[in-house]
Amino acid sequence: MANENGILAVRPVYRINNRAENLAFFVGILGMKVLLEEGAMVELGGNKSARLTRLLLEESPADDGFRAVQGRKRHAVTLLKTDKQEMNQLLMHAKAVQPDVLKDIYDAGFEAISPEGDHFIVYAEGCAFEKRALTEIAEALTEEVPTLSDFEVTTVSLNVRHLPEATAVAHALGCELNGYHALTLGGVEILFNEKKSGDLASKETWDIESFDVLVTDAFDLSALAAAFDGAYLDAGEKVLSADTPLGLGFWFEK
Repeated sequence: MANENGILAVRPVYRINNRAENLAFFVGILGMKVLLEEGAMVELGGNKSARLTRLLLEESPADDGFRAVQGRKRHAVTLLKTDKQEMNQLLMHAKAVQPDVLKDIYDAGFEAISPEGDHFIVYAEGCAFEKRALTEIAEALTEEVPTLSDFEVTTVSLNVRHLPEATAVAHALGCELNGYHALTLGGVEILFNEKKSGDLASKETWDIESFDVLVTDAFDLSALAAAFDGAYLDAGEKVLSADTPLGLGFWFEK
């Protein structure tokens, strides 16, 4: 079972097609910083944080057998909490350079769509989610790309074929779904919505792929591995990889 006290960080991993196009979005529109590029993986975080990885991208091109989702994506939306002033600067910049990526604008923040069709809401705490018109947004004061000092992934909303499958995953993690069909893992809310679409459990599409979970040395990965069918635990019990019927994986690492 997942002991919340032993979880250090939970980072969603998104499978992408073209690295350059996606980094133009995550860095140029959402203001993130590339902290590490290693092989197919890209780690992203804030620009002034202590090199804390907040989310990851995995480049998986079509030449390797990956493809776009047909129909509804497994990833519904990810919420990113940040500073209000920095959020407003990002919004003004996006309006100026690429307004077509903006889906909705709120008092609290804005929703933008990545090249793979993934939705991200950048928001500031304590503000209302009341919609605003693009014409209400002021012009950018400078052409320089604004950046986020730091941000937190607070919520990841997922579409699943069957809620009982999500319930089973929650139980394997030692969690319970609340009345909104959500669980909290390492401070990140993971929300499940039952939807009908053929690709929701696919592992070969450009969609959210997994959650990368960092745990303490005292965390009992062996007990957690027993809760997942076919989980892989390395000989040193430092790494656990678990697949789920949702098409979504969990990677635990000490």
